[in-house]
Amino acid sequence: AYTGSEVTFDDDFNTDQGWDVTNSAGTGNWERVTPSNGGVRCDNPTDADGSGMCYVTGNGSDEDVDDGSTIQTSPEMEFGDGALLSYSRWYSNGSNCNGGDPNNDYFYVDVSYNGGAWINLETVGPVAESDGGWYDVERALSGSGSVQVRFTCGDLSTGSVVEAAVDAVSIKDSYCDDASCTGDADGDGIVGVTDILIVIDMWGQSGGAGDINGDGTVDVGDLLAIVDAWGACP
Repeated sequence: AYTGSEVTFDDDFNTDQGWDVTNSAGTGNWERVTPSNGGVRCDNPTDADGSGMCYVTGNGSDEDVDDGSTIQTSPEMEFGDGALLSYSRWYSNGSNCNGGDPNNDYFYVDVSYNGGAWINLETVGPVAESDGGWYDVERALSGSGSVQVRFTCGDLSTGSVVEAAVDAVSIKDSYCDDASCTGDADGDGIVGVTDILIVIDMWGQSGGAGDINGDGTVDVGDLLAIVDAWGACP
């Protein structure tokens, strides 16, 4: 079982760490700035973590995403087994901003492992979590190696007021030390039913907290390892 975690990548956007922006929208393309529009058009009035800067979809007065999509892509970030990707996001697609065609656009978060195909991590909208406000998100990564994350915001139908922002992107790697207890997937000091439930929930995945025997796959071998270690940790 993992006994702790450490941050291996951390970007509060106050320096340029190599993100790429594809400017394909007519207005409202991603910019790394200190927010200055005050939230008067459903945009974020401040960044998420209080450090000052973040990425926003246009920072000018009455500027929002129109006539296409804007894509923000991270540099390659190294990670190990059991890693967690965290970020803060803001998204508003017009329901409170008097724009035409509200609640008819989406915000996409995708990841690419080791230079492979893009995989959707989450889709925001058209209604849930789409009225602005900062949301802190944490997702488990699969396997180990390198990963890129991209954030896509667009206004593809009738023009509406679409605003988005991203801040505080980080990766935490999990680790084990010599005091770890084999089979204790949830770290509560007891090998029991909850640990079996974690294995079942992660069945078939590559690595992670459910990979008790460390062979890279969560399967029946991990259940047997839990049964073998059943009871209180030494």
